[in-house]
Amino acid sequence: MAPGGVALGNQTVSPAAASAFFGYMLSTISILAQPAMDLVKLKLSDPKHLALLYFVVNTVAVWVLTRLALIIGVGISAFWWAGVLGGLLMLGQWFVWGALTKR
Repeated sequence: MAPGGVALGNQTVSPAAASAFFGYMLSTISILAQPAMDLVKLKLSDPKHLALLYFVVNTVAVWVLTRLALIIGVGISAFWWAGVLGGLLMLGQWFVWGALTKR
């Protein structure tokens, strides 16, 4: 995907299967973020604070999932790639939320 930075697929997992499974796992973690916030009684009303929280959740999720590269098939070469991917995911979520809430 990014030369020397992000790898999709390995000897046992195809790139398509790796990206599908990785996307499924990220979606599941992202969906579980809201119930986890409710569980710890964390109330964030400012959209910027919520975006920061999702940046952290996405970055940690990417980092943890890529540590399981032999199973999932997605790997990164450095932690800062987790931050880059977490930021891109957060921006994607931000735009989707904006598009869905504008009525």
